[in-house]
Amino acid sequence: ASTEKVQAKENVAGSSDKNIAKVSPKAGDQFGEAGATYEVNVSRNDVKDAAREAVTVNNANNNNNPITVTPVQDEANHNTTYQVTFDG
Repeated sequence: ASTEKVQAKENVAGSSDKNIAKVSPKAGDQFGEAGATYEVNVSRNDVKDAAREAVTVNNANNNNNPITVTPVQDEANHNTTYQVTFDG
């Protein structure tokens, strides 16, 4: 029987990058047990949250910019709607 183990990779020290994959033994199996089945999961909501973190909206430090962008976060659905208005 196999004795390999599977686990999620640790985050890199000193980096803002983060591993969002999760690994766990299947229900009824034990970590490191011969013949254990491991389940790998990357949550769709974790991916959506990571995508939201990647978006930056700014006015390029232009105080006279006639366009306003207002982010409206929907935590329940893990998304952000950006409302754009023209103020001119």
